[in-house]
Amino acid sequence: MANVLFKKGLLKDLPSGKVEGTIYVTTDERAMYLDISADKRIRLGDFNEIPNLNALPDVSHTGG
Repeated sequence: MANVLFKKGLLKDLPSGKVEGTIYVTTDERAMYLDISADKRIRLGDFNEIPNLNALPDVSHTGG
């Protein structure tokens, strides 16, 4: 199992080299990327900023 590293910055500054276990958060396009091996990187998806935890929407499901 790899160590996990978190890095952030602009998409244009994303390094071409890959380091397994590194997660990049791009601050300009608001996406996350994961180096899953020394030669493969995947995009994990978009993220949204929130001011605090209370601002999260209620996603609980009640009823049947």
